[in-house]
Amino acid sequence: MSKILVSLCIATVLFACSKNNTDTPTPTSNPPLKPSPTITGISPDSGSAGTTIAIAGTNFSSNATEDIVKFNGVIATVKSASTTTLTVTVPGGASTGKVTITLGSNTATSAVDFFILSGSWLQKTDYGGNARGNGNGFSIGGKAYIIGGFSAVGNGWESDFWEYDTTSNQWTRKADFPALGRERGIAFSIGNKGYFGLGYNTSNQENKDFWEYDPSLDQWTRKADFAGTAREGGIGLGFSMVGYVGLGTDPFFAAKYTDMWKYDPATNQWTASSSFPGVASIGASATTSSGLGYVLFGASPSVSSTNECWQLDPSTGNWSSLAKFPGASRWLATAFSINGKIYAGFGTNTNSDLADFWEYDPAANSWLRKADCTGPAREGLVGFSIGNKGYIGTGYPPIAPPDKLRDFWQFTP
Repeated sequence: MSKILVSLCIATVLFACSKNNTDTPTPTSNPPLKPSPTITGISPDSGSAGTTIAIAGTNFSSNATEDIVKFNGVIATVKSASTTTLTVTVPGGASTGKVTITLGSNTATSAVDFFILSGSWLQKTDYGGNARGNGNGFSIGGKAYIIGGFSAVGNGWESDFWEYDTTSNQWTRKADFPALGRERGIAFSIGNKGYFGLGYNTSNQENKDFWEYDPSLDQWTRKADFAGTAREGGIGLGFSMVGYVGLGTDPFFAAKYTDMWKYDPATNQWTASSSFPGVASIGASATTSSGLGYVLFGASPSVSSTNECWQLDPSTGNWSSLAKFPGASRWLATAFSINGKIYAGFGTNTNSDLADFWEYDPAANSWLRKADCTGPAREGLVGFSIGNKGYIGTGYPPIAPPDKLRDFWQFTP
């Protein structure tokens, strides 16, 4: 009997052990963790809403829907993806800050901020005349005017004169300039009159004639010739009662003219003023704001391009040096003013034509980059402001053909 009990106990123990071994799951290894993404570069490192950028890094998903990209917290659209590159559209409403990429539970953050560039560009009706570069422009009231320049067709050195109406977005040809067509002249407005003169045309001829345009009569009147040496590539500044003209060079770009002259339309007389103290004298950009003049950039026979900025007080003729332009040095650029601030950009340097655009705040003596124009980079363009909008157009693009432009753009800060 005892042998039977012992056998039953042994059998029970063996059965229990066998059951326990059967119920215990076979140990398995956890799936490998996905490596965290990293951001190694962003190109470009600034842009406005809608700009397409490339983010370089590691461990991205090639499935674009899995890569969650944010610009300072605002979700962006991923257009294409690989494990090392994401192509992304900058979202509307984003502000300057870090870029992040989240993949699953892992997030990578850029080392530096991505700068959101404010301001917007809108293409308007093309300029009414032939495509051209090195023309001039000014504005009177709600109308803008473009004159002169060199075109690849027609007369070459042009004398046609066109008016732009911001309300109708239309160009109208007005009375042609009655003297020789030319490029790299000077133009500005004083009150309700426009002024144009100097510049270069065929056979190495430079000019010193000076003309007044009356839009109410659609009529040109020759005024007293410029009192300095005939020249091209100078600057003109129009204030409420007087104008200033100076700088420039000779037909061979060998001379550096730094003299400045004040023109009084009431007396039709020129008076010598304080010379320009800057390094550059050729192809500088000039504008006025709040009763002061601003001269930016330029080149000289010894300097290919500069980033100097100067302020002129017309009441004294004195010059003051301003904060240097932080972008690439340049010449044959443009500048205009809106609501007390200066807007400038485009132009060329020794490397390429440019399309970047900047805002200068005289109160802070500082520069801020704005949204780039979506049109071509260019030099030798025309720029001016009407109300709270800026306008640029024409000029030479960086590649040919075409070697000249007639497109026209509106800038809103």
